[in-house]
Amino acid sequence: MSVNFNAGGGGSATVAGTIDMQGGTVSYSGGPLGLTGTLKNGTLSNPGGAALNSSSGTLDNITLSGTTATTGVLQGQQHTHARDGVTLNIGSGQLRLTTAPGALASLGNSTVQMSSGLLYVAGGGTGTIGVGVTVQGTGTIKLVLCRGQPRDRQQRHDRRERGRGR
Repeated sequence: MSVNFNAGGGGSATVAGTIDMQGGTVSYSGGPLGLTGTLKNGTLSNPGGAALNSSSGTLDNITLSGTTATTGVLQGQQHTHARDGVTLNIGSGQLRLTTAPGALASLGNSTVQMSSGLLYVAGGGTGTIGVGVTVQGTGTIKLVLCRGQPRDRQQRHDRRERGRGR
């Protein structure tokens, strides 16, 4: 499935539900694309360089094919790929890789640009920033190990043993 949004004349378009592209492409130009829903299983094309304004919108198994500036909180599920030469500029916003395996990968050399932004990886302890991805600028990269992971269980075991005098 392929969908084209053209927000000519200074307008904008918004995705509030789920679009399963089934290998197709969502393309937007002429104005920003608002994302409060989910784009999944395809390519997000931004030939005009318009912004992606996200309010906890989700990219699920998406390939980015154009340099994209984002605002707000953008969720990445499964794998988010960037084609060679693509820059994802999250500015002071957030990119949250929130499922296992949460991965940000490049199909060549790609960049995540931040300006006091947050790159958050909480994929059940299996978060990956892949080969060919450069993270640059200022901000925070946060890796969160979720409860139930081996490290967490070992820490609880150690606390129980100390309480028994061992």
